Amino acid sequence: DTVDIEWITSGPGYRMEEKKYCPVSGGLYTVSQTSDNVSHRVSSKGKFSKTFTDFGMSFLFRLTDTNQIHDITVCIVNKTYKMKHIEIKDDKIQPNIIWLDENDWIRFSWNGRHKQTVVQIEPFTISENKQQSIELRTIGENFFWPNDPSRSGCIYHQFMKTGIYCFKTGDQQIGTIIVKPRNTIRSIPIDGDKLTYKMNTNDLVQFDWKMNDSQQEPILITIESNSSVVPDAAGGPTGVFECALHKCIKVEPLFRQHFYTCETYILHIPQHGLYNFAYSDNQDSSLLSIIVENDVDSHRVAYNDQNVFQPDLLIINRLDQVWFDSSSKTVANIYRTDEFGKRLESEKPLFQPQLNSINYYMKEFQQLGIYYFSTDINNTDTNNKKQNSIRPLTVVVLPEIRFHYKSITKDDFDNEPIITNINDFVVWQFEQTISRSLIQVNSDETLQELLSCHERAVTGRNRQCLAVECIVQGTFYFANPEFERVSGLEETRLLSTIVIDPLFCQNCFITTSHQFVPNILHIAQNDTVSWILNRNERNHRIYVQSNNNEEEIDNDKFIDKNLSEYVSGVHYLHTFKEPGEYIIRSNRFQSTATVCVYSENIIRNQRKQLQEPRIVEDIEPTSEFGSQIHLFCPDRNAIIFYTLDGLPPTRHYDNVLKYDPNEGLRLLEQGLHIIRAYAVEDEKISSSIVTSSPTFVLENKEVAAMNELRALWNNCTMKLSVSLEHPNKMYGNIKIEPANSIDFIDHIELHINDVAQKVNLAPTDLNFSAKGFAAGEQYEVHVVAYPKDNITDVEPILSNKRAFEIQREVPGGGPLLSLALSSDQSTILLVWAHIGDHVSEYIVYVDNIETKIITERDFNDFYGIQFHGAQQRKKYSFHVDAKIKNTNEIRKSNIINVTAPLDLSVKKPILDQYFPYIIINDEQASSSMHLE
Repeated sequence: DTVDIEWITSGPGYRMEEKKYCPVSGGLYTVSQTSDNVSHRVSSKGKFSKTFTDFGMSFLFRLTDTNQIHDITVCIVNKTYKMKHIEIKDDKIQPNIIWLDENDWIRFSWNGRHKQTVVQIEPFTISENKQQSIELRTIGENFFWPNDPSRSGCIYHQFMKTGIYCFKTGDQQIGTIIVKPRNTIRSIPIDGDKLTYKMNTNDLVQFDWKMNDSQQEPILITIESNSSVVPDAAGGPTGVFECALHKCIKVEPLFRQHFYTCETYILHIPQHGLYNFAYSDNQDSSLLSIIVENDVDSHRVAYNDQNVFQPDLLIINRLDQVWFDSSSKTVANIYRTDEFGKRLESEKPLFQPQLNSINYYMKEFQQLGIYYFSTDINNTDTNNKKQNSIRPLTVVVLPEIRFHYKSITKDDFDNEPIITNINDFVVWQFEQTISRSLIQVNSDETLQELLSCHERAVTGRNRQCLAVECIVQGTFYFANPEFERVSGLEETRLLSTIVIDPLFCQNCFITTSHQFVPNILHIAQNDTVSWILNRNERNHRIYVQSNNNEEEIDNDKFIDKNLSEYVSGVHYLHTFKEPGEYIIRSNRFQSTATVCVYSENIIRNQRKQLQEPRIVEDIEPTSEFGSQIHLFCPDRNAIIFYTLDGLPPTRHYDNVLKYDPNEGLRLLEQGLHIIRAYAVEDEKISSSIVTSSPTFVLENKEVAAMNELRALWNNCTMKLSVSLEHPNKMYGNIKIEPANSIDFIDHIELHINDVAQKVNLAPTDLNFSAKGFAAGEQYEVHVVAYPKDNITDVEPILSNKRAFEIQREVPGGGPLLSLALSSDQSTILLVWAHIGDHVSEYIVYVDNIETKIITERDFNDFYGIQFHGAQQRKKYSFHVDAKIKNTNEIRKSNIINVTAPLDLSVKKPILDQYFPYIIINDEQASSSMHLE
């Protein structure tokens, strides 16, 4: 619909601005206007025109010449027309391509000189014999004119399913109808009892409320970013709503009140994730959680008249759609090919162009794998013919993004692990409101750390949902105080476990420097095999060739698609379309591998599919160190492989172990473990993976004493107090708690500006002094305690940090001198800071001999004079005189007496970098000094 706003005034005039509300910032931003729309300029007589093509809300501000708000018109777009019209004329179809939502109707009509008809046709292919459109005339399924061609007519048809539909008229014109999923608007009452809602990225959310005079504050809908979880790649809620592209202005109370009077707010959330919305500034009010699942995504590729696709690689999810289009006037047949662009003999054309048609082609991908496409265009570019002719379009189909739900209800907690893939989401839905966040638990935590993990839970706004995005592969354990509250258990910690499997891991080769592991795989037809590089090697080429194909592989045809950039860890993929035996080769070594592909009939009739193994014992939440677990496979000749860290055993890394029925498997590492196992057998397809519930293996009693020492060490804290004595001496005191922790400390380091000093402080001498800080500089000091040798695998203990600044002058007003040293022991750097504009020059003395004069033209804020070639065991004396302008007054610095060579006072000097020469002593501050 189009909205026109016109005004005439005798005053200064108005201008229009269309603004939208940003739920992330809670502010307004201006929608860019076309240059031909003059309504953005102030005028006493004007018109604003806007055609709304998207669902949502717009706020049309009429502003005065001083940018004051005159009035606001709110446009709410929440409906579409459900009936659209196609007119068939004598020479064309108007329009010849039309988009509509599922369940919408189209009215076909004609009234001309020529006799017309309407019949649905196959959108992508033509008849093999006649090379004509294939008409579809099934009553109740297709749409067609049931009568003889006529000069006038009208039919209606409702389109119940999404997709591409084509129809042909009596004069062989072809029209295209594209039916997309319907946008559903989900109504969410602000004052309702329900706090959690689900929708998808094709839906819209409509918040509804009623104005209430007793309401303390007007409602304003904002996203609570701290608890919302959106894909990491999207850049958080600010990235989802493209906040960087518009400059939001904080809403004024006037607009907030106006927003409140709308009693509704419509929003499209284009990215999947968990979004928590606040409608009140009151921190005690609960958040509304909206879980947005991913809908089908559309991807577009274009090919040119040189048979080159742009882009030539697509990474999509299952059920996604790929739209093919020609970037030139040439519309070609589209085929499935192999990775070198050679047409598959068993494949018919996927798309054949039809005369007088728009010739759109769309393919929906139902199966995982890697697929190749090309056209029948002959490349005539002689310069790039070799390259272009072998580069088909590559489409890698990944699993769809799934949402895994765990319902947390009273006395019902499910601790079975959630098996996911990268990019999936896990959502915990609570029966009651919660306020604390998830805590991630490491697999190697001690029992005491596990029991105390709730202390790490961060408190936030009340809500009913928690979520995480599965970003990297691995096994992850999560705790939450609300897990225990639900089940009423206090002595244990209930964990929710997420196992994120790598993509395409069921059938996998590990490629080492000299072989494939394993050397044979048995798979089903249309399965996909992945290759993983044990070492990250460039230009490692994998070749797949059927035993029936004796044609030598042309090494120049190989195309490196850099799959690892898009599919984590995967170097190469191959989807086996046909049954048979295939040889796998590498350009790095001579040994080969074999892939045996079985058809569905062979698998069923010859029982080629292995059953998954079983875990004999019940896995308890806790297990004693050394517990024995047994595995059993119904197929007696099968070999079982397993892992204890939750990673898939189908990837034969070092963590994959072969099961010995005589020994069983033993739990010999403290911490959290998950058993995963699968079975293999010659000439059979490997089983699926069985996964146990998690178990916490208790500590080995022999190392319990060590862990107790580590716990005592980790509970130790240090507090540093300091005081300054003019001009550049610091006194320090270290307080260690508990006091008996001193027995565990070997030595203490003093760190100045995060650089460790060479002199160690003894744990028995907790008072010290440090002298030699540079004038005018800011310093930050702290101490670090290191354990004795009998305490291993612990981190040093760090104290608090104390900061201070050194004055520039000594008593009497002269400059404060200090020294700095580098790794070159023959060089001494004398440093001081400029003491003010009242100085006319500085005179530097070495052994009371005038050495250098610095005048006003060379003044800086800081000075550093290098003295090279200091003689061994020779005493040196340094001082500086500062002459005062317009007087005979000379202000003298402190005198520094040293004997060369001087040792650097830091432990790990950096080449060619100077460090202050600090002298550290075990000296206590006087009783009159106050340490802070």
